Amino acid sequence: MLSLSKRQWQIAGLLCLGHSEKRISEKLYISEATTHTHKKNIFRVAGVNNVVDLTRKVIGELTGMDISKLIRENIIEPNVYRVIMMLIFLSLQFTAMNAGLDYRRVRTSVKTVSTRVARARRNEV
Repeated sequence: MLSLSKRQWQIAGLLCLGHSEKRISEKLYISEATTHTHKKNIFRVAGVNNVVDLTRKVIGELTGMDISKLIRENIIEPNVYRVIMMLIFLSLQFTAMNAGLDYRRVRTSVKTVSTRVARARRNEV
């Protein structure tokens, strides 16, 4: 857990939202030098070197999730199993479409079945 003061959390949040040091200084009524010092200390405590890393760290703190892991697993290295299953499903759909087959479930009720049986019996007699 990041051990930041209330003011440092405010500045970290504004940095994560893309505010410049000048804009943060105006918004919080502090000097730019103070904002810069807070930013430097926030980076040191968080163990980051830029605002992007700080944003990822803050989101991770707030959500309790490892954002780097989420990005890596779902965007950079998509799940191979999901990709293979998707390709199999698409190939089956393509085969069915070319063969003219319709794999949608046919809804059959008991009444429909009994009507068909009765018609078949009438035709046999």
